[in-house]
Amino acid sequence: MWLGLLALVVAVLAPYRAEIDQSHVVVSLMLVVLGGSAGGGRPLGMALAVIGFVTIDYAFQPPYDLFTVDKDTDWIVLMAFLASAFLATELVTQARQEAATARRRATEVASLAELGTETLRYATADETLAAIVAL
Repeated sequence: MWLGLLALVVAVLAPYRAEIDQSHVVVSLMLVVLGGSAGGGRPLGMALAVIGFVTIDYAFQPPYDLFTVDKDTDWIVLMAFLASAFLATELVTQARQEAATARRRATEVASLAELGTETLRYATADETLAAIVAL
């Protein structure tokens, strides 16, 4: 889906490549990379970043339709895009991993709270032990 969205963005912007600023292309493709990173994880985000890098060079930097960089400042734009995309992908991946860890810990805390409730509910140790075994 994200590769298709990247192709759609390129198809929409390509007819206007001589009229639009390179920043419009970079921001549009960065949004696709961020969405892909959030939805599909690190491998998809990195792949979209590299494809975006190549696409910007090939389709949106003069001379068009060539893998060449005409101006030194274009290298800065390309490298900034790639570095930002990789960094954003890494940060999104870390946030997803931390959220998954937090969900696991919340489940563990809920289980321990249920166990604590069961142990305090009974008057004798034998009843408590039988209730814990029944869980």
